Amino acid sequence: MSLYIMVDFNNEVKQKLYEKQLILKQNCSGKFENFSAFHITVSFLSEEIKMQNEALKAMQSLDKLKYKKFQIFAKDFKNFEGGIYWIGVHNCLELYKINYDIEKFLKQENFNISPSKFTGYTPHITMGYNVEELNEFNKAFEETPIIIDNICLWHSYKVNNEYIQECLYRVNLK
Repeated sequence: MSLYIMVDFNNEVKQKLYEKQLILKQNCSGKFENFSAFHITVSFLSEEIKMQNEALKAMQSLDKLKYKKFQIFAKDFKNFEGGIYWIGVHNCLELYKINYDIEKFLKQENFNISPSKFTGYTPHITMGYNVEELNEFNKAFEETPIIIDNICLWHSYKVNNEYIQECLYRVNLK
């Protein structure tokens, strides 16, 4: 099981992102993220189930940070080594601030955050794994505005070799 803090999207935004993902599916092979699971990870916390209660207590205290809704823009396909395709996020200084504030807050609450396997924080929306291009295609597309109006504690786990992701606690931004 994995615990992480993330931003969830409403169905309208997920549908717009799914339309972008269809471009990948038409031009690539691989394992594609289920559109219902589209999100932006703010902070990966742990792979230990015993940390869930601590994370839940910390999330219930996050209202103290008083974040307001803000807008970001999703634009262009990008990829990490290993065939992970994602959509870049722009105008997202607030996401970096939230990432920093949350990790600082959780450390003050003595929550032991697992070290990241990646260097630094890069806000993005994962579209697929082990993706291989079958055709050349235009990876650029018009900016898609997205309103960020929540921060959630999610956990994911495997059932029959499929990942299940569930929201444990949600903080709505004002």
